[in-house]
Parts: sequence; C-alpha cells; structure tokens
Amino acid sequence: MHEQLRKRLKRRAVVGENLGAVLGALVALALVILADRRGLPHKWHTAIYGTIVSFGPALMGNRRQWRRWTFWLSVLTCLAVHTLAMWCLFQYIFVTIAPGILFWLPVACIEAFAVLLALPTVEKLLTGEKQPYTLF
Repeated sequence: MHEQLRKRLKRRAVVGENLGAVLGALVALALVILADRRGLPHKWHTAIYGTIVSFGPALMGNRRQWRRWTFWLSVLTCLAVHTLAMWCLFQYIFVTIAPGILFWLPVACIEAFAVLLALPTVEKLLTGEKQPYTLF
C-alpha cells in the first residue's frame, strides 16, 4: 500500500516538473515573439537563447531544490546578474555586429557551468548553510 502511494506521488512530482519545463519554454517563446513584434533586433534572440542554455541545465538538474524558496531566490539573483551583463554586452558592445546563436553557444555553455557552480554559493550566502546540490 505504501509503495503504491509512493509511486503515485513520484509520478505526480514528475508531471509537475515536466509542466514547469514546458511553461519555461513557452515563456521563452513568448519573449521571442514579443521581441519580434516590438521590432527589437534579432541579436536579442541570441540573448534569450543564451539565457535558456545557461540556466536550463541548472534548473533541470536540480529539480529536488525546486521546493525551497532559497533556491529560487539564488536563481533570481544569478538571473539578475546575467540579465544585466547580457544587456550591457548586447546594448553597448554588439552595436554593429550581432553574434549569431551558434557563435554564442560556447559562451552560453561556459556560463551554464558557472551558473551550476554559482547557485549553491549564492544560496549559502543567503542562508548561511550549505545545501546539497547534484549535477543531474
């Protein structure tokens, strides 16, 4: 009886996690569509793509942490720093030349690794205690 309940709860958790991933992808798609409708240059597509590639592995690899508010606060902190850096890069440095998505992929992969390392560090700074993180 307990085993059936455990399986049902686990199945429900997996559905919720997958729903979160789908909602995240839909938000990214909506951002790209809004960027096009507002007439923003296509270089911002690369910025949105870079954000998804940078934060996607950290979010999907740490699904156990999703229930803690400190995890989400550390994600928002890292996302704020990332957004400011991307805005400065794409607004002031990439003025005449816009990097393509394939050009930006290695940069985003390196940043994804940095985000994986930064999240537990930021959370430790916020709470004062080390949280157990896993890489997938």
